[in-house]
Amino acid sequence: MFLIKNQTKTKDSIVTDFKHRAPFGGYRPVDYEEYEPFARLKPTLDDHLEKLFAGDTSIDEGNKDVIDPLIIDMAAKAEQDLNRQQTYHIDKIHSINNRRAGDKLAFERQLEQLNTALIENEKELEDIESRYRVNKF
Repeated sequence: MFLIKNQTKTKDSIVTDFKHRAPFGGYRPVDYEEYEPFARLKPTLDDHLEKLFAGDTSIDEGNKDVIDPLIIDMAAKAEQDLNRQQTYHIDKIHSINNRRAGDKLAFERQLEQLNTALIENEKELEDIESRYRVNKF
């Protein structure tokens, strides 16, 4: 009776442990996302340059270098966004690695407990078999 109860309890706990660890199985590498305001900047620049080359009087010829700081500022923000994404990716990798190491230790500990329980069950089985042979319960 003890042998069956112990196996059932252990089997259920192992299945539960795998369910807890399952969400990490679906992780995969992802591409960096482009910084949306930087991607939308091209049409704005194209429009500004078209007006500039067409000789539009609404664009001050002396201030044509105003676009340079705009581009540089937007590129700096895009670089910050990429750095943020990189930090997130690195943190996620470290988190998964730490979880993997912890899971490995937990499985090793469970294996030791199961081996101990197996040895105890085998001893109990031997005792029951020896009693059965001599009809002494």
